[in-house]
Amino acid sequence: GREGKACNNCKEGYFPLENGTCQKCQEADLLPAIAIFILIPVVIVLLSFFNMDPNQQSLNLLTAAAVTSQIIMSVQALGSIRQLSIDWPAPVKSLIDLTRILTFNLDIIKVGC
Repeated sequence: GREGKACNNCKEGYFPLENGTCQKCQEADLLPAIAIFILIPVVIVLLSFFNMDPNQQSLNLLTAAAVTSQIIMSVQALGSIRQLSIDWPAPVKSLIDLTRILTFNLDIIKVGC
């Protein structure tokens, strides 16, 4: 069940699969999304208890955080490339397939449901 311009969107009550088709939502498909939306505020509250003054953080810690965020963004970009229908040669294909483990895929929690 697709609809919209160029049949880009799944119909209401359906979520997209990796092969481009849409599958009907089940009642249990709501559980991961509910768990994530409950978990995020809990993590924020817990982090607020460990409130640290940024002025007292070492430069090494801030540099490590900046480098880590750049690596995460690069892995996300490679994950987007994985979704293209291109027949990659062997070493590149295995590297791009490795990003499947490292990317944050919102389709897992079935946000469309």
